[in-house]
Amino acid sequence: MSVETIEGAWPVVKADGEIDLSNIDELRSALDAAIARSPKAVVIDFTDIVYIDSAGVAVVISAYRRVSKVGGALGIVKPSSPAVRRVLDLIGMQSLPSVVVADDMETVREGMSEREVKPDV
Repeated sequence: MSVETIEGAWPVVKADGEIDLSNIDELRSALDAAIARSPKAVVIDFTDIVYIDSAGVAVVISAYRRVSKVGGALGIVKPSSPAVRRVLDLIGMQSLPSVVVADDMETVREGMSEREVKPDV
C-alpha cells in the first residue's frame, strides 16, 4: 500500500493496493495528519484499493468518529474493487449522516459542499 496526501480545499488521503494489519499505521498516520490540518473535512480516496481488512475498517471508522464529533464530514471515493465496495456497503458507511460516499472525487466534493462543509484552510 502507498498513501499520498493531496493538498486542496480538503485534504485527500489517497491509498492504493491492500490495507491490512501489516501496513495500517501508514494509513492511520496520514489520516491523523489530514484531520489535524482540517478537523471538519477529510476525503479518503479508495479508488485503487484492492483489499481492506478489519484493521483498515477500524481506522476509517475512527476517522469518521473524529470528524463527525466536531460537526464535520468524511468523504470516501469508492474503490473500483467489488470486494472492497462490498465491505464498505456491509459496514454501512454510506448511511452514516456525516459521510459522503461516491464513485468519483468530483461527486464527493459536491456532496461535501452541499453539506456546507467548509475547508479549514
